[in-house]
Amino acid sequence: NDPRICLIAPQVASVRGVECADIVAGVSAVLKPCLTVFADTLATSRFERLGRCYQLGDFALSPGSGVGAGKTLKARGKTLSVGVPLVIDLKYLGARREGVVTPANVDELVEENARVIAAALGMARGRSQ
Repeated sequence: NDPRICLIAPQVASVRGVECADIVAGVSAVLKPCLTVFADTLATSRFERLGRCYQLGDFALSPGSGVGAGKTLKARGKTLSVGVPLVIDLKYLGARREGVVTPANVDELVEENARVIAAALGMARGRSQ
């Protein structure tokens, strides 16, 4: 009675050449999951939030929407979205130019947050069986 688990990491369109939303829709149409978990980076306006908080919801994500781009991800079945703020607009740091930046230790923050999210999903999965 062990459900199948599938992980995809489509990345951004500039890396793969295909919109993330299109990849998710295609995989979802083939696998027909009962639950899809989306994880993405969020933009924040407060430095102290970088890598230190989570946004959870039962809605689809729109990757890139925090920086003025994006296409909503849609999948079959239930949806759980997890977001972690890992970028901040330069204007909130007092800079006079436009753009978004990540903290110098972003790779470390990604690893740490991935472990936390994976552990939480594992605990939730264990309780749901």
